[in-house]
Amino acid sequence: MDDAIIDDKQTKITKEKANEYEFYERGIRNGLVSGLMISTYLLILRAFNQGGNMSLKILAFLILTGAIAYEIKQRKEQVKTGTLFKKGILIGMFISFIAASTILLFESAVFLLDYEWLVPMFKNKITGVIEFATFASIMFLETILYGLISTFIILQYYKTSKVR
Repeated sequence: MDDAIIDDKQTKITKEKANEYEFYERGIRNGLVSGLMISTYLLILRAFNQGGNMSLKILAFLILTGAIAYEIKQRKEQVKTGTLFKKGILIGMFISFIAASTILLFESAVFLLDYEWLVPMFKNKITGVIEFATFASIMFLETILYGLISTFIILQYYKTSKVR
């Protein structure tokens, strides 16, 4: 009898570790893909001199919203009832952080290769490291905050609807 309880506990621990591993693996993958897609989209906007257009820039973050919504929808069956909000916030925060880090690395590469590509994002010229650090921190925080706000909105949908 005790062996059955021990085996059941080990199985439960193994399943929790597998879910935790899957959380990080899928979060990193979704964050990297959405970060690269957003960075590419922003680079295309700059190529057509539309980098300063805020309405087109906001469309880039719909990619992040889609990645978060997809992952929350995939994970909602795996979490216990009543823990979707906590797990969903963690998922959204993790994906947003990975996407923001990816965008930061991409923008750093653009800055190192040719800083003139960064000019259309702001009306000021970005020529030095201080200006770029300001720009990069704004992009980083903007991405994380947008991801968290969209995560909260997505979770409210699951909370108020009978989808769960």
